[in-house]
Amino acid sequence: MSHDEGKTWPHRRLLAPAGKSLAAGYGYLAATQSRDGRIHLITSQNHYSFNLAWIRELPSTPAGRPKPGN
Repeated sequence: MSHDEGKTWPHRRLLAPAGKSLAAGYGYLAATQSRDGRIHLITSQNHYSFNLAWIRELPSTPAGRPKPGN
């Protein structure tokens, strides 16, 4: 998520597990934000819905694995 027209990206969070593609390596992605503030991401195969708080939240990691940078 960028707050400055894409110059910087302070919040990054994967929507799919590492090594997996949202659109299985092919297809299209489209996103929009609804009036209730939810962001809807549509792929060729799936629909994801989330909010800005979820993007800003630190992602959980599998047990025993340190978060990057630790």
